[in-house]
Amino acid sequence: MDDENLWASFGKKLEDFTMRDIRKLKFKYLDLFCEFHEMYAKLKGFGVREQSACKSRTDGHPTFKILKCFAEGFRLQNYPKNRDRKKKPKELIPFDCLGEIRFKWIKDADNWIVTKFMARHTHSHAKRK
Repeated sequence: MDDENLWASFGKKLEDFTMRDIRKLKFKYLDLFCEFHEMYAKLKGFGVREQSACKSRTDGHPTFKILKCFAEGFRLQNYPKNRDRKKKPKELIPFDCLGEIRFKWIKDADNWIVTKFMARHTHSHAKRK
């Protein structure tokens, strides 16, 4: 399904989604959920990265996934000080952004749902809409 058809199936444009809308989303496939959130994040001016994921011990099916804002956390100080670096180290990011989304697979419904959505970002990239 291309992006245009995906958004049309919701009956509104991506930029018009509210926090309530996002919390009500259900997807058949985790990849679609991740794609949706990455597009939403890009539109809102921030990047995402995977923080964690888990699979079922019985059948290996993914059961949950957490995506965080790219600015969440702090880089370890030892990486910029590495003497064998080929490139100049990037500037340290001095903030711990709270933005995140959590997905959970509901086995009985065979759907992915949002269990937590934090839209609040504490860095300049997200404020630049």
